[in-house]
Amino acid sequence: MIAHLPCETDAITIAGQLLLLWRPIEAEKLVLETTQSAFGEDERLPYWAMLWPASIALANFFVALPEVSGKRVLELGAGLGVAGLAAAQAGAHVVITDWYDEPLEFVQGSARLNGLEVETRHLDWRFPPAGEQYDFILGADLLYERRNHAPILACAAQLLAPGGRLLLSDPERHPSLFFLETARELGWTFVAHARTVAWEGGTFATNCWDLSRA
Repeated sequence: MIAHLPCETDAITIAGQLLLLWRPIEAEKLVLETTQSAFGEDERLPYWAMLWPASIALANFFVALPEVSGKRVLELGAGLGVAGLAAAQAGAHVVITDWYDEPLEFVQGSARLNGLEVETRHLDWRFPPAGEQYDFILGADLLYERRNHAPILACAAQLLAPGGRLLLSDPERHPSLFFLETARELGWTFVAHARTVAWEGGTFATNCWDLSRA
């Protein structure tokens, strides 16, 4: 039991390296059984409990970059923390964040399984912390609601070090087109890297977006 939820371990491979992961059993049921009071004005659904193919794509994309070891990395809306854990496995100094507290317990459990050290922290990207800077900010499958686009970009603009990069993965959801329009208007440049992920008997098309500002 982690975060008072029945759980199981899963094994995935990121760039040839085995990564063990704790995740809730019957995650879909957890989403469907969310009460109206828990849903609330902020429309909180526990999507964090599901292992999204876009997180695997982002993890593979990041660890394939040159010179990631020793870099300061922040993962936003991490859920089960696949990208952040893979970054730590590649030698980066990683802070893994989420809006929920439960996934952070799962991330710490997974970190222990893999012998990794990561910092976990509750973070609402609408209110980024002051006085911190990162070389990379990671986010997997965060663009499904347009209302989040500007806050994500503002958070990254505040927290990225000079020359830093915002790396996002998205499974070709329609709202991502609006995100890119907003990013361009705010002075971001970006390059798309198409990826496919084989997962649970299916193949999922994913874009990994590499964004930076002058």
